[in-house]
Amino acid sequence: MAKGAAAGLAVALLLAGCASPARSGRSLPDPAALARDLDALTGGRAPEEARLIAETAIERARWLAVQYRAMRPAWFHNMLVNAGRRPRGLCYQWAQDLKAALDRLPLRAFELHWGCAEEATPGEHNAVVVTAKGRPFEEGIVLDAWRKSGVLCWAPVRTDKYEWLELDPPPRLPRSPYE
Repeated sequence: MAKGAAAGLAVALLLAGCASPARSGRSLPDPAALARDLDALTGGRAPEEARLIAETAIERARWLAVQYRAMRPAWFHNMLVNAGRRPRGLCYQWAQDLKAALDRLPLRAFELHWGCAEEATPGEHNAVVVTAKGRPFEEGIVLDAWRKSGVLCWAPVRTDKYEWLELDPPPRLPRSPYE
């Protein structure tokens, strides 16, 4: 038993050498680019609303990285959360807290959805998906704050590296301190 624990500790220490704090100044996403991508979902009819979503999502992801004391890579941060060394920062928590911020926006041209890939597997991943109002989930854009530990990533649902499905209704989660 002691040998197993020692081996586990050795692996964790080795992996810790590959981890670094998420830095908010590194490769920041361009809010104007995200706003253009979002506005394209509406056929160019909601540029101000798209800008508001983009700015809110990017800023909230950065803010959450500070609150979570996020580490890179994201899977290493997951290990810290699961070991009780960080209070939050699993992908579903990033999605929950990002969606809570976006839910407060006065959206008319867009809808927010909960996306899940590989549900109920060890590789499960969750993110927010934005669609034009009334359009199918598959036409949306994934907003993923977890993937780069607070540096917001986005991609069309259909071409992202994950195969996303909508969870409707979203999972019932304990209330977040950041909602």
